Amino acid sequence: MRRYDALLMDADETLFDFHRSEAEALRLTLEECGVPCSPEVERLYSRINDGLWKEFEQGKVTKPFLQKARFVRLFEQLGAAADGGLASERYPMYLAEASYLLPHAEQLCAALVRMGCTLYLTTNGISFVQHRRLAKSPIRPYFADVFVSEDVGAPKPQIEYYQYIMTHIQPCDGSRILAVGDSLTSDIRGGVNAGLDTCWYNPDGQDAGELRPTYEIRRLEKLLQVIDPDCREVLL
Repeated sequence: MRRYDALLMDADETLFDFHRSEAEALRLTLEECGVPCSPEVERLYSRINDGLWKEFEQGKVTKPFLQKARFVRLFEQLGAAADGGLASERYPMYLAEASYLLPHAEQLCAALVRMGCTLYLTTNGISFVQHRRLAKSPIRPYFADVFVSEDVGAPKPQIEYYQYIMTHIQPCDGSRILAVGDSLTSDIRGGVNAGLDTCWYNPDGQDAGELRPTYEIRRLEKLLQVIDPDCREVLL
């Protein structure tokens, strides 16, 4: 028997291969700004970017600030005489065109819909970027709606984000909704804040710390058994 009727599915690194998209967009942006791209530069950008997104989740910075500050700080630390403002404008344009899925993501969405689940995409990303990437993706038809924090007016994990969603989806018992994602600080923390069951996609076997997801999976296809323990469908 199916345990859940509605799934709040995270986008990046749950369904979309954001690392691949990010690397491609970053390389093209830096080339346009005249800054050589290397693995070391990519790692530095990731550290700066990840730190700013954590601050965004905590409500400490705005998304426009984040978008520009990550490149300004990167160029400062590299000692590069490049325009952070230009980079902040060009990077989302390149990212919006990079719509790569993780292995089995398309098959997973199709299987979940066949099982009777209604899927909703939830993301903290930049609105036009996320809508564009999804529109270019083969998984778009499987989603009933898309909730981008920029459109909602609050990011994951804030309770306001989930309150908005609950008023804009098909009437559903909260106990029949599952929040799914790879991020402890946004997807799982947000689901817990909203009183929802959660499924943590944890392919690297990280430690959850004090958070206790309802479920934890290492492979995407295991979500099918979370939804229905009797499911025998295999993703190819």
